[in-house]
Amino acid sequence: MKRTGITMTTVGTFLFLAAGYDLFGAKHLPVPLTVGIFLVSVVCAFLGPAIYVLTFPPERRKKIANRALVVSLSLIAVGLACTYLHVLGARLEIIVGVLIFCFFYGTLAFKSKYEKWQLYARSKRDAFFLSLFDFLGLAMLFLGSLFTFQNWHYGPQLIAFGFVVLVIGMFFWNQKFKKEVVFRKETEDKLQDSFRQIEIQHQKLEEKQKEITDSITYAKRIQYSLLANDDFYWATKAVGSSSSNDAGVGGRFYLAVCDSTGHGVPGAFMSLLNTSFLNEAITEKKIAEPNKILDYVREKLIANVSQDGAQDGMDGILLCIDQSTGTITYAAANNAPVIASLSGAADCEADKMPIGKGESMRPFALHTLDVKKDEMLYLCTDGYADQFGGERGKKFKRSRLREKLHVISGLSLQEQRKILETTFAQWQGELEQVDDVCIIGIRF
Repeated sequence: MKRTGITMTTVGTFLFLAAGYDLFGAKHLPVPLTVGIFLVSVVCAFLGPAIYVLTFPPERRKKIANRALVVSLSLIAVGLACTYLHVLGARLEIIVGVLIFCFFYGTLAFKSKYEKWQLYARSKRDAFFLSLFDFLGLAMLFLGSLFTFQNWHYGPQLIAFGFVVLVIGMFFWNQKFKKEVVFRKETEDKLQDSFRQIEIQHQKLEEKQKEITDSITYAKRIQYSLLANDDFYWATKAVGSSSSNDAGVGGRFYLAVCDSTGHGVPGAFMSLLNTSFLNEAITEKKIAEPNKILDYVREKLIANVSQDGAQDGMDGILLCIDQSTGTITYAAANNAPVIASLSGAADCEADKMPIGKGESMRPFALHTLDVKKDEMLYLCTDGYADQFGGERGKKFKRSRLREKLHVISGLSLQEQRKILETTFAQWQGELEQVDDVCIIGIRF
């Protein structure tokens, strides 16, 4: 399109010079032909730049069109005023102003209206004809007025033609577009109102989200103030963690390693609730046996959080070391302790039911551990074994974890921790961590 505009401008300029030379100098061509060439050159000279400007972005094109309108109307107004004052050359200003309006501004206005009506018309053809009627009607009225003012032929006819085209355009508009455009305009306004309402609601949601996020962060700080926040826990003496509870009562030392239902803030509050019930059973109710403690906690959980049938609670291991006799007893729900040494590793017994509402509600069993000197006792949740990863994206599995504990059991606790952390990270790779991880190791 740029090439077309440049070509038309060049051709128009050449024809204008040729016609001017023949009309005022050589006179080799008939006068009507020379005048025709002169008119074509003028049209090309004004239409070519307009076609070139059509390639500009809409905003820039609109600015140029507005400036062209101001220039053309200013030239016409100045020309009329100078004509009234009998100033020499005043009519030339009117002619140039009308030509700029009709062929330069008119072309840009035609393009803008076509783009506008495309959004509302049923087809591009309808939008084209509606824009064309406006363009031709105004152009003919201005040209007809110019011809009449200059006392040229066909002035009244051009005015009449322009008026008829505008009337046809108005009829065409009323018949085919008015109702549809009004409807679409109203619909567009409603959509804009809806978008504004959506934006307002979006801002409100962002504010609510910030409030919720702040509340979650605050709840997380409360959880961490009560429970430790590492993924791995190792100790040679009693330590606390986000999934462990320890208390020495009446010469007994208790250690609980539990995995509460839920994740995030709900899981954190379940951990706090479970810890509270464990403390209540041991310190207030003075229950000594680990199995009876778990029975009590299960009863409290069902009474407080499972009345609607929800199966909230925890899996875990509760260990009791009688410091006066050296006896080690425990009760386990789904998760089993692991005893490991250089000679091997084995899972201890565990009840296949949760601490909470489940299919089986039988009492938890009490087990006694016989751990020899230099053996390792591991208490862990299922987060490590359930992690997806490796070459095939499979679970790490309990058997692989048990074998890893057997291999590292002879190392120091710090070395064991580093190996477990490295193994977990390599297995996980780029995958997301699926659950919290807690492993506690005790060397006897």
